[in-house]
Amino acid sequence: MPDLKALKTWTKEEINKLRDLLIEISHEIHAHPELGHQEHHAASYLAEILEKEGFAVERASAGLPTAFIAEFSAGTGADIGFLAEYDALPGLGHACGHNLIAASTLGAGIAIKRLLEAGELQGTVKVYGTPAEEGGGGKVTMVEAGLFDGLAAAISMHAGSGTNSVGGSSNAVLPLTFKFKGQPAHAAASPHKGVNALDAVIATFNGINALRQHVTPDVRIHGIITKGGAAANIVPDDCEASFLVRAVSKDGLAEVVEKVKNCAHAGALATGSRLEIVEALQYDDILVCAPLVDMMKANMEDVGLAVIEDHMGRGNYTAIATHDTSIIDAIKDLAAREGISSDSYEFQMLYGIRPWLQKSLADEGYKVRAYVPYGRDWYPYFSRRLAERPANIWFFIGSLFRR
Repeated sequence: MPDLKALKTWTKEEINKLRDLLIEISHEIHAHPELGHQEHHAASYLAEILEKEGFAVERASAGLPTAFIAEFSAGTGADIGFLAEYDALPGLGHACGHNLIAASTLGAGIAIKRLLEAGELQGTVKVYGTPAEEGGGGKVTMVEAGLFDGLAAAISMHAGSGTNSVGGSSNAVLPLTFKFKGQPAHAAASPHKGVNALDAVIATFNGINALRQHVTPDVRIHGIITKGGAAANIVPDDCEASFLVRAVSKDGLAEVVEKVKNCAHAGALATGSRLEIVEALQYDDILVCAPLVDMMKANMEDVGLAVIEDHMGRGNYTAIATHDTSIIDAIKDLAAREGISSDSYEFQMLYGIRPWLQKSLADEGYKVRAYVPYGRDWYPYFSRRLAERPANIWFFIGSLFRR
């Protein structure tokens, strides 16, 4: 049985050796943004790196020109997959940080491959190049082709600006396009002969806006007019609008989608336009694997403490956002051991979660900052936090009965 602690230490060292390469990957993809299904440079670049690392690479997987699967096997064991993304947003480039997703997943895949190669583990590691995350549904096509069958786990990450979290779900989403056909006519000489497709689009938006007060707080409906007419003096006869409809579950999404479609049907009926509805590939909500989440969290905390230790050791003011007493105790021990003043760091917690712990820390002289969620989005915020970490509900319930 391998020494797990030693393997983790070895893996961290290997990833540190990859530091320059991973930064280079992130910068290279960021400098060459490509839209979904057009990521030819990124896909080729990443595939070549993985080939040089000794992976067997299949290109154009599932018939997608910018998808790939890189695989390395050693002995009999679990199959683990890492999901790389690398498409950009229109007009914004890599504002969603998919360059970071590509770099991190390649780093993880290469590190595990080196463990397998060294004979420390047995199994198979795969790095999947998954194109068109931003609305193109690359993963959906790959799932339907059975490319993830047999995996023990599929792992990825997404960059964010807040506190690190693990285990969060993601709303189900369906892209919809409404195409309205009317009848052109001169808008001044004979408007009565026209059928205004743009009015149908506008009526659709108005209907959806009226619908918003009758959906649950998790629902999001956002759209744009992609085709609104050719000239102001011509009754628009060919107009389109694109929407993304989101809900916390696929069942809830199905219910909302029907209501949104009815808004478009109403717009067509009111104006006499013909309506065509185009549905793109749907993403279902993510099902969270609790045991894997717990393992991931433990490893993130292990790595996080090392980062915190380095950050505090350099004299930087540090904010530690956690309700976990083991982490808090580790920070207190670190500060005492290294002679770090309690004025140079603070603990951050949510208001109402373990108030006894917050008071205890404050009484001991530590800085404690309590965050109070408020505003109209408090319900989806708390729903998301509970989905990310269901144990928080037990923290809350326990706090109600603890004095």
